[in-house]
Amino acid sequence: MNKQMIHRLLEKYRQGTCSDTEKQLLAELFEQWHAEDNIQLTDAEQATAEAEMWARLRQQLKPVRRFPVLKVAAAAVILAVLSFSTYYFLVKEDLAPEQQLQVNDVAPGGDKALLKLSNGRTVELRGDKNGIIVGAQGITYADGSDALGGKDQLDDHQVRPANVITTPPGGQYQMTLPDGSKVWLNAASSLSYPSRFGESERRVYLTGEAYFEVAHADGLRFVVETAHQEVNVLGTHFNVNVYEDEPLSRTTLLAGRVEVLNRETQKAQALLPGQQSELNGDKIAVKEVNAEEYIAWKDGSFQFNDTDLKSVMRQLSRWYNVEVVGLDRLPENRYNGKLPKDINLSKVLQVLELTSGLKFTINGERRIELMD
Repeated sequence: MNKQMIHRLLEKYRQGTCSDTEKQLLAELFEQWHAEDNIQLTDAEQATAEAEMWARLRQQLKPVRRFPVLKVAAAAVILAVLSFSTYYFLVKEDLAPEQQLQVNDVAPGGDKALLKLSNGRTVELRGDKNGIIVGAQGITYADGSDALGGKDQLDDHQVRPANVITTPPGGQYQMTLPDGSKVWLNAASSLSYPSRFGESERRVYLTGEAYFEVAHADGLRFVVETAHQEVNVLGTHFNVNVYEDEPLSRTTLLAGRVEVLNRETQKAQALLPGQQSELNGDKIAVKEVNAEEYIAWKDGSFQFNDTDLKSVMRQLSRWYNVEVVGLDRLPENRYNGKLPKDINLSKVLQVLELTSGLKFTINGERRIELMD
């Protein structure tokens, strides 16, 4: 059976029009692929599959006499995560020409950023240099080459966050701060930082989203200031998501200990590893999470965990630098699983279509629209 025939079967399965024989055939194929390790499921995907399996199993998979119930259930686990494991079979491989052709397709984002220095000069940072390092002698790329072209010297007396690195929509970048702390900036984000830190604290200002690996310094706290909160640490790994178009400000702790301060109420909340704070107005809620899922973006993946379609589209908008038309009118679909960020927008939308019954289009003005 060729890929095009299997794709038709998958489409029929999604639409709920498969016959019992076709369901059995799909289940056998997926069981075979899974046994051969052609489809790899993460722990998160496996957990998602198990949670979704029973509903789909009752509605769509009816075991026939020669196909044991346990095998149907095992195959249903794989079918249940068709939402994102489909990538391995349909997206990573070539699709049929009619699905492959996307006149207005959009390429994924990449490493790009602008650096505005305290003297007003703006430098376009190279995407092939694996980030910048802010040192005592100036700013270099990770490979040691000069990032400023030898035209500027840092003001080593400047301790205010006067330099700004900004990633555009469709860009991300990483940097090492003067104290050795490492920062990964997500798309449409900015970080203001000084040429050197003072003797009382290390303070930066963030918009958007960033992951921090803070170098320990005895008695010298590290402060991430945002519009509505401050995160206070000594040395730790954590992620801060404070996009203005997201309903909540989220801080996720991977290692160490942080304190999240609500700037409006001046109330603070301590976090332990594996915890996430959600700031909403004057309230801070804390919950247990799989923290690694919240930094998948820096490692090249979209990670969705019961994520609503509006949030999914906002992430796509930032990474692919596109506009989503009618965002407020989107249905309340939710998604679980992982997708790579290095594929074209059309392929991401194809996977969403396969699992939701929705249809999207990309027009010539870099706009995603939901088709009626």
